[in-house]
Amino acid sequence: MRLIGLVLVWMVSVGIPVHAQLLQQERFEIEQKSSDDAFTVISLKKEGLALVRKLDKVNDGKRTWQVLVVDTTMTRRQEPSLEINSRLQLIGYEYVPGKLFLLFRSEETNAYSNTFEILELKLGQSVFNAYTAKLELNLRITHFIVVGGNCVLGGYVNKEPVVVIFDTAANKPKVLPGFFLSETELMDVKANYNHTFNVLLVERGNREKKKLVVRTFDESGNLLVDDPVDIESDKHILSALTSSLIRDELLVVGTFSLGSSRMAAGIFSLVVDPFRDQAIHFRYFPEFQHIFDNL
Repeated sequence: MRLIGLVLVWMVSVGIPVHAQLLQQERFEIEQKSSDDAFTVISLKKEGLALVRKLDKVNDGKRTWQVLVVDTTMTRRQEPSLEINSRLQLIGYEYVPGKLFLLFRSEETNAYSNTFEILELKLGQSVFNAYTAKLELNLRITHFIVVGGNCVLGGYVNKEPVVVIFDTAANKPKVLPGFFLSETELMDVKANYNHTFNVLLVERGNREKKKLVVRTFDESGNLLVDDPVDIESDKHILSALTSSLIRDELLVVGTFSLGSSRMAAGIFSLVVDPFRDQAIHFRYFPEFQHIFDNL
């Protein structure tokens, strides 16, 4: 016993990492047949999880979808019945407190479509509100968020970025002005906590004048912030995200490469300040000493 005690003290004193076994608090199980589709698992944050999948059950041209909602104790709370057009496929979803939105598109179309079906489930209830968003253009959708009850669709029309707000109360879409720019990439569309949202673009039209553009809109699509920032001519932005404006500070982070390479060379960051000029901070991977130690 004394030897064990000495060994334990020595282990602690030299700082050898000891990993405790994780304790599984709760779990939820459901039978999965080989013919069943896999579930799409959606985080509802403090409200639990939603599990969504289509079933091999079609009646009068409508397919049944299974929607399970479990709380944080893995207790089943909802299992509403959902029957929709059998040609629709799930392409996106979004959670906001108290609600889950599911985005569908016809599986017969290619990547571009002008009609989207949106289903809204109020958590705690078993009734869906259904909306049909009919656009006047064919959109290749890349982003889907919900802001203040309105749905925001981001994507491309003929390789040019487009952002559309769908007003669920008026059942009417609105294309935001200031887009349809050639040689421009839509990097991110992110909802904020104050019923606004950010759109992040990279303009690549001129090698010497590339810009990272941050725009913030209110839930109706009114422009609040438009902040273009120069990108160093030898840098190429590969990916980028904005923060959610939790503490009145907006941060942009992402990866970059050198020249036209598609291999990441490092990480960049930018604190958005539309009232003064600011520079993008680039850090190469070799500059980081410990950031990847535990990966």
